[in-house]
Amino acid sequence: VVNDTRFTYDDSWSSRPAVEIASNGLLQFIWSDSRTGHTISDSHELMWQKVDLSAWNFNGQAGGINLQGALNQPQILSPLDGTGAVGSRDASAHSGQAAFVIDEDDLMHTVWVESDSALATNLTYRRSTDTTSSSQLSANPWEIDCGGFACLGPTYEIAGWQSEKMGTGGQPVIFDVEEDFGSSPGLAVTSDNRRTAGVVWVDNEACDTGDTGLPGGDHLCFRRIQRSLLQLDSDSPSLEISLEPGESVTFNFTVEHLGATGGGDMTVNFDWEGLPSTWTVSALIGSGPTATVLSPINSDWQIASGDSVSVSLTIEAPSKIDATISESHSPLFAIVSSDGEQGSTLELDIDLQIIHGLVISAQQQVIEIEQGGSGILSVNISNYGNMWEEVSFPSTTSEDGRSIWGLPYGWQVSFVGHINMLADGTTISKTLQISVPEFQEPGQINITIVGSSEKVANPVTLPGAQTAYELSINVARKRAGNIVFELWDSVEEVGPGECGSFSVHVTKHFGNDDVVFTVEDGPADRPESVSEEIWREEHWLLNIDYSGVPGGTTVAPDARRYFTDEMTRTIGVQLCAPLQALAGAMEEVKLRAELFVDSSASDEISMQVSVLPVESLSAVWLNAPARIDPGQAFEVSIFVENDGNVPQTFDPRIPEPLSDWTIEWVSGTATGLQVGDELVMVAIVHVPLDALAGDTEVLIELHSVVDDSSFRTEVVGQIVILPRIDLRLLLADDSGDTHYDLRPRDEIDISFIVENSGNLAETPWIENHSTGSGGSLSVKPRMDGLEGIEWTWYVVENADTPLALFTEINTQEDGRLKLPLLNPGENVPVVLRLSMADYPGWTSDYFGIRVRSPSGYANQGGDIDADEQWLTMDSNEQIINLNAFSPDLYIFSVSEKMDGDEVKLTIQIRNSGNDAAVNILLRVCGINIQVAESSGCDHNDAVAELRITFIDSAQQNKPKAHVVTINLKEPIGTIVVSIDADNEVIESDESNNMQEREMLLQAGSDPSADSILDIASEKILWALFGTLWIVIVLFVVSTLRGRRRNRRSQRSNWRDEGDWSSELDTQNKKSKRGKSKASTETAYAEVHSMDMSLTPQSSVDVSDLDLAPSDPTPDSAPSGALEPLGDIGYDPSEEKAKSDEFTIGDLIDGLL
Repeated sequence: VVNDTRFTYDDSWSSRPAVEIASNGLLQFIWSDSRTGHTISDSHELMWQKVDLSAWNFNGQAGGINLQGALNQPQILSPLDGTGAVGSRDASAHSGQAAFVIDEDDLMHTVWVESDSALATNLTYRRSTDTTSSSQLSANPWEIDCGGFACLGPTYEIAGWQSEKMGTGGQPVIFDVEEDFGSSPGLAVTSDNRRTAGVVWVDNEACDTGDTGLPGGDHLCFRRIQRSLLQLDSDSPSLEISLEPGESVTFNFTVEHLGATGGGDMTVNFDWEGLPSTWTVSALIGSGPTATVLSPINSDWQIASGDSVSVSLTIEAPSKIDATISESHSPLFAIVSSDGEQGSTLELDIDLQIIHGLVISAQQQVIEIEQGGSGILSVNISNYGNMWEEVSFPSTTSEDGRSIWGLPYGWQVSFVGHINMLADGTTISKTLQISVPEFQEPGQINITIVGSSEKVANPVTLPGAQTAYELSINVARKRAGNIVFELWDSVEEVGPGECGSFSVHVTKHFGNDDVVFTVEDGPADRPESVSEEIWREEHWLLNIDYSGVPGGTTVAPDARRYFTDEMTRTIGVQLCAPLQALAGAMEEVKLRAELFVDSSASDEISMQVSVLPVESLSAVWLNAPARIDPGQAFEVSIFVENDGNVPQTFDPRIPEPLSDWTIEWVSGTATGLQVGDELVMVAIVHVPLDALAGDTEVLIELHSVVDDSSFRTEVVGQIVILPRIDLRLLLADDSGDTHYDLRPRDEIDISFIVENSGNLAETPWIENHSTGSGGSLSVKPRMDGLEGIEWTWYVVENADTPLALFTEINTQEDGRLKLPLLNPGENVPVVLRLSMADYPGWTSDYFGIRVRSPSGYANQGGDIDADEQWLTMDSNEQIINLNAFSPDLYIFSVSEKMDGDEVKLTIQIRNSGNDAAVNILLRVCGINIQVAESSGCDHNDAVAELRITFIDSAQQNKPKAHVVTINLKEPIGTIVVSIDADNEVIESDESNNMQEREMLLQAGSDPSADSILDIASEKILWALFGTLWIVIVLFVVSTLRGRRRNRRSQRSNWRDEGDWSSELDTQNKKSKRGKSKASTETAYAEVHSMDMSLTPQSSVDVSDLDLAPSDPTPDSAPSGALEPLGDIGYDPSEEKAKSDEFTIGDLIDGLL
């Protein structure tokens, strides 16, 4: 004990101490202290202090231990008024005379006497929590959880009646607590599960009976204090159990409510803690049919006051799959009221016993493996423990894993790396494959198979969690592949007398050894008495070169040769065929190598040489003619010899460029030769018709009839091909029609093909032959017989394409139209362009075209079917027939009759030409024929005019007619009727277009109309104007008549004169294309037209109006057939009606 160690350092009075030692060795003090005041008579409070003296050295220090600064603030255990704590009282009261006990659960119990200025005294009781363990809220065992924060636990009044207790009471002022207060109450706690506390004290009242003072005297009073109204007791003989994985145990308990019978029910629940989540715990309350399973286990349930309930608690250990290691737990099972004030706890002792029992075994402990080979072993992994195991094996590739296996360098092991689940009491077999490198020396090698439980962090420390099996491998010398021959190609094909060469590579593996080489099969050895040259004629020859292997040629071929490991050397082997070997002959040689110490370690290689077929012929050109005509055949003699080593059957062929030539053997000629045979053979060569003329080299090839690669040999000879001339003139049009139609101003193209079908290059020319005076084609070239026809020849490039180019063929000095050079088989397109300006004076004619060359006619040795006559059509000639078409219009008849006060003229126009006329101008002029012939029937002289749309050509020499009627409204003496009045239509006869008629009938006169014949006027001004007008008209008419006379003297419609008439010609040409001039003047005669053609250009059928030349002139047209011509007609009377509106200048402009 230390000397006077002080643990109170304030200025206050301390008295009545008590001390207990908890199970953890700490000192627990309580005492009465006046530290709330500073005098001995100030109110005292009950204090608690925990002191840990283990940090100091108790060696009997003279001055003790200075604990100042090392102690916690003391805890006041006596509650004050205003704090709300149970048992709180007046602050001026005194708390002292405390009794203090620590039970076996390390709970502190204290009871003390409280007194105040009144006569009443009281005993107060307080209990702590476990003083050896600190809660999460506070390290103070006197504090409890008050809803998430720490507060001082409750106090309990034991004797609250008015009396003196333990000699205390009735003293308002305490002068000396040691003298004025009595001793402490008696306090004890049971050691059973209930931990019941008992308090005894001296009381001057008979324990709350109201009897006080003498003669009753003082009394002893006792109070039992239950720790809880809930009591949990075990019905099982022991709360200690040991389980294996998957096992379970059931503990039986009884829960008692220690309250008075008939009191209120209490809501309670179980509190369970202390086992991992891998364990399964369930609780069953009650028994029989009323038993209830609590789910979850801490569910609320109710117990009646004074009642007891049986409880079954089942605990199941982790399954055999989940279990890993042995466990030891001390779980707490408690019954707790819902308000937390009542409860009882029991501690269980539960162990989990794990047994590991891994064992590796095999049927063999020693196996044999050849160098470079591998072995397979079945390994058994057994689990004799009480749980499922996950087993792992060391890596066979990592450095650490190979070290555990004990694998030498180069060794390979294939084994399972992990077994997921191995049930207890079972065995599984896995295949272990061990590969030994080729360089491993023979001998014994040990390896170890190690299996470890993955459920244990360090399996080495637990028995059965790791197992090992040692396996011995005897490495044996490898036979297969110890000696290895390598050859790129073991078969060679050679010709007769040639040698097949082989480079044989031999490699020694798996250590150093002596090797012996031998020849197993091969050709017979040459006798020394026979020379090599003679032997090789019919025998095979073998040569082996050992210079590349150890020992070389200095030792015998079958001597021992020392090879080191992995040594490779080359042996040369040569096998030569006989000089007279036939195709397909074959020889084989076999070379063997073996170890001197072990003939089973060997290798053999076979080499073959076969003789290739040599299909060879030799040939010589003997006899053939010197020249030949194309299209003929000739014979050629050929000497042929079979100098190959196989029989030959062959045919002759002629290759390019004479592929169109043909050749065949003469009938009866043998086509096959045995080896070494020879023969003179005769072949017939057919020369094609188009063979080119000149010296020709004839190449004849001999080909096998049974082989795709058939060429054997060839012979060459010379022959002259005689020329064959054959020029042809063909129409480009396949129709073959040689008839062509021409009309004035037409231009046509006739296309020909000039072809050289002979075998000699030619430079041809074209000749034109027209008819002569006798009506037949001229023998000499000429074209002057075709009057009115202009012709031009062209050579055409890119014919029948948009890029066609026409090049005119100009006449040479010799008068020929020369064409380009044409090689045999070539052709050139040519075009003859014909044009006809006017009517040529004939309706049909023909001309001939001929192609010639310098080679001449057939009788001159030239063109084979050509002559200078036109009696027959040759292939170099064409006859072209031309038909000229032109209309011929004339006035057939003019008649007159009265129609009221008007005169109706009926005019019949006919077309006797062989071509139809269209858009024809008919004009009636009030002049005589002399004026019309000299100056024409001009527009200014017209009484009426119209356009006739169409008059067909004459049919069967019968002209076609057209009828026109005109009503004259004014009298007139003489008229001229003119068809094609402006000479727009080119006709075969231009002299019959006009007819004069003296009018016998006169139309009535209109007094209100001005007449050109009634010039007199009442006014002199009008008379003068009329006179001037007549003078101007006569001048213009005179000028026009002179010009018309000049025009009539020309046949080409004023062409090529370059004067004003060219404008008229241009107008006429436009009119020919369907554009006609239209007059805006009003006619003074009504005009009607009736078409008498067979094929009128109209949609109305007017066939009933056709007239024959003998038909009488119709009196009138059928109703509806005659229609006014509209603004096409011209009436001078209308111009006269408007004449006073025109000036002289306007009149002159109109005339010009």
